[in-house]
Formats: sequence, structure tokens, C-alpha cells
Amino acid sequence: MGFFIIFKVTYQTYTNNAMSKSDQKERFEFEHALERLSEVLKELESPDVPLDKAISLYEEGMKLSKMCSKKLEEAELRIEQVTKNDN
Repeated sequence: MGFFIIFKVTYQTYTNNAMSKSDQKERFEFEHALERLSEVLKELESPDVPLDKAISLYEEGMKLSKMCSKKLEEAELRIEQVTKNDN
């Protein structure tokens, strides 16, 4: 749960800043990955998922989670840089 709270604060700050075309593309990719991660989690919560499918979903979820974490870290770094430059 802590990840999503940190994500929400960081993401809101990140999206409030002006964004270039590449930033918009990254934002779309990030949002898509986060949406897919949510879908994967819902599927994994189902008691009817066969073991092989659950393992595949878990692997996909871990990849998506790492990607989202990396994007958040990059956003935090950019925010820190902007904050330092403003001071």
C-alpha cells in the first residue's frame, strides 16, 4: 500500500509540470503499465487461475512493477533537480 501512496503524490507532482512530447509518451507508457499491473493483480486474486497461468501473470506483474518503480524514481529525480535549480 505504501508504494501506491508514494506513487500518487509523486505522480500528481510530476503530471502538474509542463510535459514535452517524450514526457507525454512516457506518461502514457507508465499509465498503461500501471493499468495492466492492476489487471494482473486482479487475475492473480482469482482462485480459479491455473498454476501455470498464475506463474506467467506473476512474472509479468514483476516486470511491470519494476518498470513503474524505475519511472517513479526517474520522476522523483527530475523533481529534485527542478527543486534544486529553483533555489
